[in-house]
Amino acid sequence: MHELIHALEQLELSGCLSTSHAALVITHELVRWVALRRMSPLVEAALRAAISDTLEAEYTRTRDLVILHEALVHTEHSGRPEVLLRFLTHHNEGLIEGGRPNGVLSSIRTLALSMPHILEDRQFEIVQSRLNTQAGEYRRAVQNHLGALQIPGDLRALSIPEVEELIAIVDSAHRADPVIDRNHLAHFAGVVASSTHLPITTRIRAAEVGLVIAANTCDAPTALQCYTSIQHDLGAPDLEDASQRIALLFNAIFGDLAVAEQIAKETIKRAERRFPSTVVAGDISRSAFALRLCGDSDGAIQAFKKHFEMAEKLSAPRLGLYSAWQIAQIDLERGDNGSVTAWNRKLATILAETNDPISTSFVTAHYCRCAIEEKNKAAANRLLAEVKANQPKLPPAKASAYVIALELGCELLSTKWAPHDSLIEAALLKHTQTAAFGTTDFLTAVLAESMHRAGYTQKARDLIDNYAKSARRERGALSRALTTAAKKVRLT
Repeated sequence: MHELIHALEQLELSGCLSTSHAALVITHELVRWVALRRMSPLVEAALRAAISDTLEAEYTRTRDLVILHEALVHTEHSGRPEVLLRFLTHHNEGLIEGGRPNGVLSSIRTLALSMPHILEDRQFEIVQSRLNTQAGEYRRAVQNHLGALQIPGDLRALSIPEVEELIAIVDSAHRADPVIDRNHLAHFAGVVASSTHLPITTRIRAAEVGLVIAANTCDAPTALQCYTSIQHDLGAPDLEDASQRIALLFNAIFGDLAVAEQIAKETIKRAERRFPSTVVAGDISRSAFALRLCGDSDGAIQAFKKHFEMAEKLSAPRLGLYSAWQIAQIDLERGDNGSVTAWNRKLATILAETNDPISTSFVTAHYCRCAIEEKNKAAANRLLAEVKANQPKLPPAKASAYVIALELGCELLSTKWAPHDSLIEAALLKHTQTAAFGTTDFLTAVLAESMHRAGYTQKARDLIDNYAKSARRERGALSRALTTAAKKVRLT
């Protein structure tokens, strides 16, 4: 202990330590690690124990979630499994809200080395499901329910933690489950959002999940239910972020794009002042997508890059998969092949460490689209077959529409191919279902070209005109694929 006190005195004299109300702060990161490496294991454990206790007391005073996560790190490495168990049990909700899931999952794994029975504890099962969903590990979050998820009819029979777990599982299942009906999941989320006997924070999470699923199933009534059922309950100052988050999700796809754009820009500015977390990362990525729909491609890419960098800082590469894909998609539409290639490499790196073919099938679909753009018929057909093999049994409307678009795109690589009327009718049905909900330029383009090939040139022109003038969600310029298709059907 004398060694520890002397070391602290020297650090304070050199200006490398300062104090807050109740906490000791190391003001230079390099000093932190050098100091730790030179301590004996017993001294380090004693120091971490003292720091963790002090930080926990500071969290009790300030409710600062960043301090709570710092306290967890020191508690994990203080060699006190019984204290770590108490910490994780007592602070589980705050640790989840803090949005640094991999750190908490690491602490649970550390604790399980001394107390393996906790992995079978119901509370820890619930916490891990929610944390894995936060981290983008969707298959892992829903692994005990894959293909067999049962949604209860009576929410009042469940405890609040069990409802929270179900929301997280639903959030993962709509991405990773092979057989679940996504419409059923959206309906469940709407029911939870409308259940006034539940805490508002639980209802907010359900509304978020419901709005995300509804955007993919193109279910405007469920989206409206999720939005309106909680909108009047979000007036408290501490719920302002949640209110903005829900409004952004709704307005980007179903409401007023001008409102979505304003919220998106404000959210991105606010995020720059906040500590990295999955919550902040989610706010940035949703704001970036709203900017994409508003026609601000440069602003969207800048925000998506911030999201990707934050995912790296959080050691959550699965979250970065989404932003890398979005950037590659935007630049594919703009014809920036160099950027597409660079971001495709990043996608491949993340995908190589992932074993979740259903929730990552959008990346394979993107590769297929790239092969179509490159007129590489063999690669496009191989990738299309892979996309179809990994489709869930009941895919959401947006996903099934994109698969038909890829199928048409692959066929159009054969110059003599002409589609059967049945294929055109199926594609037209998907187009009608999805055209108003964003990112439908590619389907419109290949469908118009296919109709032109089949001899329906005027109908192809009408399709593009009606889509561009009335149905299209985006405010920006038409994509390169749609512009090219428009020229083809008008040059005949």
